[in-house]
Amino acid sequence: MSQTNIFVLINVVGGIAVLGSYVLCLMMFPEQREALWGGVVGTTRNIVVISMLFSAAGYLAFLYISVFNVSTDLFSEKSLMNGNLILILALTFLLSSTAWMPTSVAFLETSNNLYWNLSVASLWVAAISLIGLFIAVFITDFSGASNLPKIISVAGLGMITFHCLVFDAIMWVSNFPK
Repeated sequence: MSQTNIFVLINVVGGIAVLGSYVLCLMMFPEQREALWGGVVGTTRNIVVISMLFSAAGYLAFLYISVFNVSTDLFSEKSLMNGNLILILALTFLLSSTAWMPTSVAFLETSNNLYWNLSVASLWVAAISLIGLFIAVFITDFSGASNLPKIISVAGLGMITFHCLVFDAIMWVSNFPK
């Protein structure tokens, strides 16, 4: 199986896992929906929601370009670790994102600090993975004549990296009422 196919598989299965964990937690624990916002309210919440939409669009743009634009060279000898780093970072990002809501709900339900620590760790691992992914894509030489695919990929990853680092790992964690 090619690295591109593995990348698609990681993102399809990982994306379903992330969204599935959110849907299951919100359906099984509807009383925790407000608490999961971590004290983020009002205009700030609206900004976070808008950022979520742009972040998802940014990641999907990166994904699309990575899979369908042959000039990206993300999975060639021009990329760090011949593209394996991209696979590892994407997998790490999606696994840690999948863990966030279940560990947060577990903390809200039990007040067990182990779940809080796992929740916070999952947010930081996701953010750090995205920083690594952003850097890896930024320094990869896209061989195409146009810089547009690289610009779109880097901008898309920049949006989701900013969101996961600033709004999730920093703001959500610091605002969460414990």
